[in-house]
Amino acid sequence: MGSRANVVVIRHGRRRVYFNQWVAQDMDRYVFWGPQHLLDIMEDEDWDNAAEGDPDEVDLWLDDIWAEGGCCIDFDRRHVLLYGGEDIECDVLWIETYLRLLGYTWPGWSAEWSWGKLAQIAEYAGVTGARLDEIGRSTTYMPPEQHLDRYVESSLRLLDLDYRPCGASTLSATVDGMSRVAFTSEEWPTAWLYIGDYVEKALHRLADGPLRYEGDLFIMGGVHIDYDAREILIWRVYDNNFRIELTGYWDGWRLRDFGPDYRGYYRAVPHVIDFKPKTDYYYVGRALNWVAGSRGDAGEDPEACDLKDSIRLCRSMPAMGRQWLPEDASELLMAALEGYLRDNPHPHQLPAL
Repeated sequence: MGSRANVVVIRHGRRRVYFNQWVAQDMDRYVFWGPQHLLDIMEDEDWDNAAEGDPDEVDLWLDDIWAEGGCCIDFDRRHVLLYGGEDIECDVLWIETYLRLLGYTWPGWSAEWSWGKLAQIAEYAGVTGARLDEIGRSTTYMPPEQHLDRYVESSLRLLDLDYRPCGASTLSATVDGMSRVAFTSEEWPTAWLYIGDYVEKALHRLADGPLRYEGDLFIMGGVHIDYDAREILIWRVYDNNFRIELTGYWDGWRLRDFGPDYRGYYRAVPHVIDFKPKTDYYYVGRALNWVAGSRGDAGEDPEACDLKDSIRLCRSMPAMGRQWLPEDASELLMAALEGYLRDNPHPHQLPAL
């Protein structure tokens, strides 16, 4: 058991690699408060596993199977690279908003999400060759062949326009110039590419679009199969460290892999889905409440739904069990919130496609 992560600190050209068994699912919380607070925490007894030197030779590296989070703090370039957390990893709009908020707690730094997981962080830190391949090893999910019929049945949610999934993706297809779509329960839309003939058999069960998505979290991915053009388009919030290879059933087809670029994907595919409007204020509230130690949601209007609940939470609850909270957490949260609202006095509707 655990929530394992590596953190790398780069300063004056030197690399120091840390390992911790318990922080990956709170990585976004730890990072939020700025570089100095994160370094102070890493000097704690829980972070006593550290090694400095050639990153290829450090033996503390996890790999993309075991690591659930990671971070690189580059003082030389003033750049922070991270991944990890809980709900944030399921929602690309949350990630985008969180990175914008880091501009207020990491002033003068650039911030980036590590879609390539730990291997991307290791490569940034200077790991190369066979060692990098070991860190980046991954497996691709494929349903057991004996359960494919059941898998297709359980993964499709069809013809129910009132279905409001959370943590869903879409499967859509164009055949003879007509496009149809279904929500699926599959969080890893790449799995559809490994059962191509089963997808073809299920096409008659897709519905006329567009469907409306109203989940609390943004949709997690989509696959569009254009049988007329023999082309597959895909985006996803998970598994962007995987390289997709079309084989077998899809031989001769063209793949357009958009990775986490949902905007590019939805501009390229037919109009098969509508989204319930949200604003950036909604995600600011969720992000600030989460880093403050609450799972509560904020609403669309920062005044009506009171984003300052995050600050009151910090003032009323002790930091015991929440070691990511600095002593000045309430002041930092208030400054981040006020700074964001100053720079964004009017909410922006999301997703902005």
